[in-house]
Amino acid sequence: MICPGCGKLARDGARFCDNCGVSLTGRGAAAARHVRAVGRRPDYPALETYLRQKGGAGEVRMTFAEIAGVVGAPLPPSSVNHRAWWGNEDPEVTMHAHKRAWGRAGYRVAQVYQHPTDGWVRFERRDR
Repeated sequence: MICPGCGKLARDGARFCDNCGVSLTGRGAAAARHVRAVGRRPDYPALETYLRQKGGAGEVRMTFAEIAGVVGAPLPPSSVNHRAWWGNEDPEVTMHAHKRAWGRAGYRVAQVYQHPTDGWVRFERRDR
């Protein structure tokens, strides 16, 4: 098998790449394929910074394209295909960088419209 993260040949039956450590099964492999296809990872801390700058706003509505512009890379396919991608989790515990970004900025996802070209999300202040 070829590693979707680094393109090196992986050992037969390996669950993780010996070269880069990416998962060779499930979501890890899909995420690595996405990063490899677009050439870079989204910079989710940039989304946190952007939302912090909007801190006085009770809500912020952004299209998926606007979010991609802020983070410097297209959002992964799961942002369109899986509602759970937009779920709210404790920002200090979650392993998901995108959820950590809006949570640490003081926002939560209130509404999302998942569409490949017209998708958008409405963030609202968590203290509401």
